[in-house]
Amino acid sequence: MNTSSDPKRSVKQLANLPTGRGVILGLTLLVIVASMALPARTLLQQRLEIAQLERENTQMLADVQALREQVVRWNDQAYVIAQARERLHLVMPGEIAYVVLDPKEVGEDALRTQFVLAESITTNPWYANLWQSAVIAGLGDAPMGGKLPKTLPVESNN
Repeated sequence: MNTSSDPKRSVKQLANLPTGRGVILGLTLLVIVASMALPARTLLQQRLEIAQLERENTQMLADVQALREQVVRWNDQAYVIAQARERLHLVMPGEIAYVVLDPKEVGEDALRTQFVLAESITTNPWYANLWQSAVIAGLGDAPMGGKLPKTLPVESNN
């Protein structure tokens, strides 16, 4: 028997083919899904941005609270005095300040420190002392025992 000439078989094959209405319905559904994808993507991005902003807001509120606590501490006179003693090494009138340096912690930087003689400080004008201290500070890696320059070296444009 020839299956290609069987009328029942060809009717079933025709029934499985999409009709014009089915194609239009499929295309319509595809257009609706495609048109909803962009707003859904935008909504998802906005939700993620809102979550990020809420985290930042929480962090900012914590920072504001910490700063308020710091203002309260700085309004306390005892805290201000303690900070001045610790940070600036200030002392009250009549007290003697001592700074003890551990030679293990100080290292090479203490060996490279250069002192200016007290006589040169009193005989030089103030601006010369200021300039010399800036030069000394700039020579942090200078070899020990070297002479201090009076002025900064001039750069050549060669």
